[in-house]
Amino acid sequence: MLPCRALTLIHDYSRPLTHPDWKKSKPIITTYKLYLHVKYIDPHNLFPPTEMLHRVILHNILMTDWYFNYYYNTKYNLNIGQN
Repeated sequence: MLPCRALTLIHDYSRPLTHPDWKKSKPIITTYKLYLHVKYIDPHNLFPPTEMLHRVILHNILMTDWYFNYYYNTKYNLNIGQN
């Protein structure tokens, strides 16, 4: 069982639309850090416990506009906003 304070936080932030400032909150992990974590799946390890989860996360990231922009910028070596 989780402490009461933890349960209260989970309850409060599980419904972001009830908080007017939910768009200002910072994520626990960025999409980029998550991508770097799941990017390299070891093909020799046939059935690690998290492989399927990593594949699903990676697939979902690859389908986002964020990834398209990231890929395009890295492929063409674009540094937008820098002189």
